[in-house]
Amino acid sequence: MRRALALLSLICGIALPCAFEITQQEALFQRGLQHLGWSEADFERQVSLAVDISVGRPVSTADLVEEEDLTVGGVRVSGAILNAYGALFNSLAAKQFPAPLKSVENKLVVITHQDPSLQKKTAEWLSKSKLRVPVVALVSPVFPLETTDIVDTGKVAVRYSAGGELPGIAAKKVILLGGHWSACLLSTIEDLVVSGFKQGLKKVEIQILPSLSYTNLAGKSLAEIHDKQTTANQIRNSVKELEKAVRLRTMHVEIVGSPSEPSWNNVIRITSGEQKAEIRFAEL
Repeated sequence: MRRALALLSLICGIALPCAFEITQQEALFQRGLQHLGWSEADFERQVSLAVDISVGRPVSTADLVEEEDLTVGGVRVSGAILNAYGALFNSLAAKQFPAPLKSVENKLVVITHQDPSLQKKTAEWLSKSKLRVPVVALVSPVFPLETTDIVDTGKVAVRYSAGGELPGIAAKKVILLGGHWSACLLSTIEDLVVSGFKQGLKKVEIQILPSLSYTNLAGKSLAEIHDKQTTANQIRNSVKELEKAVRLRTMHVEIVGSPSEPSWNNVIRITSGEQKAEIRFAEL
């Protein structure tokens, strides 16, 4: 029971909420374990294995239960299990890769679900980079770092992210890379903008590195897409997805400069009142 309370406190934050909420969440979590046929120790072993796989350690995946198979016993039960999974993953990863993140950073590098074909190049870039800023890699067993080279640079925080989400972290300036554009990267952008606006930042600048960012077109980075129509479609579709994501948040999304034929030289701007975020595509 003590172990379950510790897991549930991770879900809810450092300070425990009211006893009723903990008791309710704990009951849902325990019900989920029953559906899975696991003890709390079994759950912790699964999450520990997931961390190892996600950071490229040479371990067997034979015993890993996929994340989609954790959705058991209805929405609330599944939510308790998945929340505990993510919270424990981040707790274990923070101990192994102690690179703390503030709730608001001046500058931040984010690597979102990067395709394996670009990871060696990114590790070299991080190693040679003179940027003295926090770096966070968003990973999961489905989107792992297939090489330990990135985390071996010693300056990377590791966070669990099923779909590119990065809640609760804001930064005035962000260098973003990874993949896939129009999917996971957009989820990261949404959370960075929402968190920045919640923290009262007047401006959030996000710079996407085309050569280190993958597109949903197989086998190509953004820098390798030279066809104007393909590029325009990628940007227009991305803006539509962002509009859907922020439609309930009174935010406006627009393409700055030649919106009829956008290119990677265009800026995507998101505004909310006097606050704004600008997304640019440019190498350092």
